[in-house]
Amino acid sequence: MSSPLPQNPHALALESKAAMDRKDWGTADLLLRQRLAVMPQDPGLLFDLGLVAYRRNALSDAEGFLRKAADLGAGEPAWLLLGRTFVGLRRDTDALRAYKAVVKSNPAQFEALMALGDIRHRNGDRAGARANYRQAVEARPTDLDAVIKYSGAVWDDGDPETAVAMTLDLLARTSDLAARARVLRSALWQVECWERITHGQTPYHAAHSDELFFTYAAPLLADFERAYAALATANPADSGAKIGLGLAHFCRGDRTGAETLFKAAGPAIAGGVLETAWFSPAFHAALRLPADANAGEEFGAGLPTVTTVRPFVPDPAGVLFLSCDSVYFAGFGLPLLCSLQASSPATPVHLHIIDPAPKDLQRIAAFCDTLGLRFALTSEAPELHAAPVQVARSYFHAVRFIRFHQFLGPYGCPLWMTDVDALVNRDLRPLFGHLHGRDAAMRLRPGRLEPQNQFSACAVGAAQTPASQAYFRQLAAYIAHFHGQGALRWGIDQVAMYAVFADMQDRNQAPGLALLDQRHVDFDQHDDGVIWMTAGARKFQHLQGAMQPGTVPPPEAAEARYVAAFEKHRKAAQIIAAGIGWKI
Repeated sequence: MSSPLPQNPHALALESKAAMDRKDWGTADLLLRQRLAVMPQDPGLLFDLGLVAYRRNALSDAEGFLRKAADLGAGEPAWLLLGRTFVGLRRDTDALRAYKAVVKSNPAQFEALMALGDIRHRNGDRAGARANYRQAVEARPTDLDAVIKYSGAVWDDGDPETAVAMTLDLLARTSDLAARARVLRSALWQVECWERITHGQTPYHAAHSDELFFTYAAPLLADFERAYAALATANPADSGAKIGLGLAHFCRGDRTGAETLFKAAGPAIAGGVLETAWFSPAFHAALRLPADANAGEEFGAGLPTVTTVRPFVPDPAGVLFLSCDSVYFAGFGLPLLCSLQASSPATPVHLHIIDPAPKDLQRIAAFCDTLGLRFALTSEAPELHAAPVQVARSYFHAVRFIRFHQFLGPYGCPLWMTDVDALVNRDLRPLFGHLHGRDAAMRLRPGRLEPQNQFSACAVGAAQTPASQAYFRQLAAYIAHFHGQGALRWGIDQVAMYAVFADMQDRNQAPGLALLDQRHVDFDQHDDGVIWMTAGARKFQHLQGAMQPGTVPPPEAAEARYVAAFEKHRKAAQIIAAGIGWKI
């Protein structure tokens, strides 16, 4: 039978400290609350309650206690922990305030400087992030994370030569095996890209499939493999070492060895895209077997029925296929359609909307009719409204490739697909013509370690050839396999694109690729760029800034043209939508 809880204040203090020392957070919380009843304004006690609540993941409780502790003078520890709490609550604005309070009193506080850099980087304030990372490096010149992140910020600022010099200097100063392996991950990509620049090649677009992986940084890849092999030998239970070694095997062409190592990492890759990196010939042979039909649609088992609202509109030059959920389409798809009408009005578009609201399809059709576009409209309803965000996103971005395959044959003409958050800046017909004489078009990325980063899914073209049909069918089967297992992961589309190509290449049946260059898929917004792209979370930041001015930092010079074009087309979309009674 457990002993009664002590009531004496001194005994309570001792018992609560002992409970915290042994990480018995539930008992510590109970004891600290008893103390709070007689010491409600004690900043140290309030801090301890906030710490215990944070450890218990009761973040709202932690916020309340830590705010009071900070207001009563608990100082830097309270503000730091309050910043961590706000990050956990995904309240970056509040986290910025907390960490700024720390830096105001202690300008060299390393944790706060790094956290400020991370938050600003996450929210698109690259100049602010760069400044904070620089301050963090000045505070701790030998810290790996600080130097790596600052080097990355310097690269993003347009000074790759300095960034490479910083990273290689850090590598030369790093002898610890695990630390060296971490630095090598950054050094590999930076050195490969910088050498491509110095040799007159584009850093982010391969001109040939042989340019994947590491040509110029091959010695660093060998160093990377040696480091992770030594770590795996020293500690066979080190899953991180297995993953690193697996990436090294993958990059030098041993895909079977890489898959074996990834699977051996077990729980360390659970829920991540490496779970879906399957390269074995037997697996791919099974993908090529005839699939069961469901309502006449191959790979339809477990997928919702496709509803056709407007019929297909084939065109000998090609058709642009766009697929996303209805909310994303309202935010990004409508501006894209306005850019298409402005720059390539003769190009027909096929819109495939996932989980539309009852009036969405009618509104979308009316919008396209008002624009004067030639369009087809289909939909499906997997009913992911209440699903976790990551589950829904994984479905949206992956299953579009199954639909792309299903529609390719019936169209009987070239079919192209781009991300819905792109903008069309030039007539698409020359881009579509780039596919002529080849089976498929896409962008390949040199200097990348991971299976999900070799091929890019941002823009893809498919010709009406046997090799193209075979490639996109096997790609769809790959994704359908993992969908059937409930194991879609973010990035599986690009894993599948690479894995299927590699399997077909091993069998001397690979599709002929027309590789897209920096003008076809343009992340720098050149005047002659055909499809303007912007990366990652910045797409959402642009939209948030447009909808709620002042909530995100202004775009840097490199992004200003994209933001201006997006705003122009977004406002045009708002006017058209308002005319048909649709508020967006």
